Order: sequence, then structure tokens, then C-alpha cells
Amino acid sequence: MSLNAASFPFDPPVDTTARTRRLSSLHRVVLLSAGIFLGLAAVLSAPLPVPLEMPLAGGSAMLILKASPRARRLYVKGSRRWPKTFKVSDRLLRRRKKAEPSDAAEA
Repeated sequence: MSLNAASFPFDPPVDTTARTRRLSSLHRVVLLSAGIFLGLAAVLSAPLPVPLEMPLAGGSAMLILKASPRARRLYVKGSRRWPKTFKVSDRLLRRRKKAEPSDAAEA
């Protein structure tokens, strides 16, 4: 007897698309506070001789944009108004495709 999806009627259907998943309010608050903390750390690390402010600011932007719909709207509005200014940040914030396993590795 083979096992397939029809043989497990009690498993709920799982929808893992990014658009349908919503963050819980606690998760959103944690992400926002971590993003604000990283942003403050980026500002405070600017006078140091070690170049930490750019990675910290990028991480801060990613966390805040993930957690806040208002921040996403402002980001999209700004990127439409000033596309040249936002070109680099759009490229850095874009998700990269995961590498698919090659046919040679399977054989």
C-alpha cells in the first residue's frame, strides 16, 4: 500500500505561500524592536573605525520592512518616486533564488 495525500485525511492543508502567511502581533513587535535596535546600533557605530554601520543599517531595514506594512508602503512610494536612488537598496533587499540541485549530483 502506497502512502499519498489522500490516505491522510486528518492532516490540514498547509499553505506556505508568503502572501497568505501573516505575522503574529508578538512576532511583529519583536522584529520591529530588533530592527530599531539595529538602526540605533548603526548610528552609534558610525564614529568607530570599523565599518559596521552599513551591514547594521541593511539588517535594520530588512527587519523593519518585513514587520511593518506602513514602512513597506513608504518604501514602495519612495522607490517609485526616486527609482535611481532606491536602485541599489532594491537590489540588496531582493530575495535570491535558491540553487536547484544539478542533475549530475542526483546521479
